[in-house]
Amino acid sequence: MKNNESSQKKSNPRKCIALFDFDHTITRKDSFLDFLLSTINLPRLILGSLIQLPVLLAFLFKIMSNEKAKEKVLSFYFKGMTKEQFAGIGDNYSKNRLPAIIMKDALERIEWHKKQNHQVVIISASLRCWLGGWCKEHKIDLICTEMEIQDGIVTGKLKGKNCYGPEKVRRIREHYDLDSYYIYAYGDSRGDKEMLDSADEKFYRHFKG
Repeated sequence: MKNNESSQKKSNPRKCIALFDFDHTITRKDSFLDFLLSTINLPRLILGSLIQLPVLLAFLFKIMSNEKAKEKVLSFYFKGMTKEQFAGIGDNYSKNRLPAIIMKDALERIEWHKKQNHQVVIISASLRCWLGGWCKEHKIDLICTEMEIQDGIVTGKLKGKNCYGPEKVRRIREHYDLDSYYIYAYGDSRGDKEMLDSADEKFYRHFKG
C-alpha cells in the first residue's frame, strides 16, 4: 500500500472507485478453466478437448478471437442447458470451489477499499454464472461477460461482447461517471491495459497470493 494514499484522500475531493480484474489478479489461477475442470465430468471434458482442439489452435495462432473461441467452448458444454441448471452449477462452484483460488492479499485489499467507503467493482471476462454469487457475498459490484439465455435456455452465444480490453472501459463508463472518481485499478494482462490506463493509480500484477 502506498504511503501517500492517506494524503491523496484528504487532498482529492473526488469519490474513489477501485476497479479489479478477476482472473490472475484476485485469483491464483484462471477461474474459467477451473470452472470447466470442476463442473464437467472427465469423459466429456476429454471429448470436448479433442473436439475443441482446432478452436484452441486457432486462438493460439491468432486466427480466432478470444471472444469467438470462448463462445465456442461454452457452447459445446452448456448450450441447451436450462437457466436454472446453469445458475445452479455456477452457484455451487462459487460457494465450494472459488474461495480456494482467491489470493488472501487481494481480498484484504478489497476489504481495505470497502472500509474507506470506496466503490469496489470487479470487471472480468469471466461469466456472471460463477462470479455473481461470490461478488454478492462480498458486496462487490460486478461487470462481466454474460451468456445469452432465451426462453429459459442457454443458447451457447455470448450476450453482447466479451468483457475484455477496450470493452472493459466502455462497460465501466456505462455504469459509472469515471470523471467524477479518483480511480484505482488492478490488473494482470493485456486485457486490462485500457482499464489500467484510465486510472489515477494503477497496480499491475500487484498481489502475490
